[in-house]
Amino acid sequence: MARDPSSTDDGARSGESTAQSSTGDADTSVGRRSYLKLAGATTVVGTAAAGALVVSGDDSDDGDDSGDSQQTAAFDAEGEDEPTDYYLEVDDGELEPSTDAASTWVSDDGTRAAGRVVDGRHTWAFDAELVDVTVDGPADLLVDGELSSLEQFPLEGATGNDWKDDMPWHDAAAGLEQTLVIDGVGSTGETKYEFRVSGAVEPTTDADASIDDDTSIEDGRVSGQLHGWRDAFAFDGDLESLTIDGTARVTLDGEEIDPSEYGDDHDHILTIVSDGSSGSYEVSVDGWIETIAWDDSSEYASIEDGTTATGTIESDYQRFRYAGSITDLTVDEESVTVYVDRERIDPDDY
Repeated sequence: MARDPSSTDDGARSGESTAQSSTGDADTSVGRRSYLKLAGATTVVGTAAAGALVVSGDDSDDGDDSGDSQQTAAFDAEGEDEPTDYYLEVDDGELEPSTDAASTWVSDDGTRAAGRVVDGRHTWAFDAELVDVTVDGPADLLVDGELSSLEQFPLEGATGNDWKDDMPWHDAAAGLEQTLVIDGVGSTGETKYEFRVSGAVEPTTDADASIDDDTSIEDGRVSGQLHGWRDAFAFDGDLESLTIDGTARVTLDGEEIDPSEYGDDHDHILTIVSDGSSGSYEVSVDGWIETIAWDDSSEYASIEDGTTATGTIESDYQRFRYAGSITDLTVDEESVTVYVDRERIDPDDY
């Protein structure tokens, strides 16, 4: 059961705003509505204050804040498909995540934190006074394990709402109707992926996915890597190609898909293999050709006009994705062999 904010001892909050009783009228001088979530009640965007949030084993407050016992604030959205955005702030010290959660943010000084949670729980630990908490979504707020129903606006010392409007997961994917999720949860090792769409694409936190700085997005082409978690993207247009190097389950709008079914029969892999000595190559197609993001081709080859790849190779192999037909192929035949998909081809045929 949540602690009634009105039970806070007036002596502990001398000179500060105190919570109103549950029957009192809410103060409407602040632009945000208070967080009024009760068990079974409809969720509204809300802001809560430390006077209502701090829960201890002793209801009395003798004014001594010297205790160093750690407290927790948890945002519980287990079983909820709709995302919840939340924000919290302390007056001193640092907020520390006590669960390994994706899609979170912490200010440089550690006094402010935010996150987005879907079908899960994010928990934060702190040993200072909470001065602001905002919840936007269906998640329950629990403080020290107890469900909290709050009617208090931010306490003096809160830094306002401007910082809450610019999180990595905010509105980037607005208007993009399709969702691709690449899920590596439960897998070991690294999984690399690359896909191309015909329209716009943006990373999202759907399915509690993370948004990674090392994900590359350029002209509808996306590449990235997973380490036991998941990435998600919103896009419009068609999914034109999809390559997975590793172990991952891929869903499109909630339905599992087979990556090999994307790219149609015009999408091929060209592989140039070296025997260990230096060689050069040039290949042209009548469609398009591109390097593969995690392959050596992205480092050692150049693409001209989207139809010709040129480069050098000293060892191992380089791969390209292309559509259409090969119109010209020149290689150092003594040191280089060429494959299309899994079949070796003869440069003299081109």
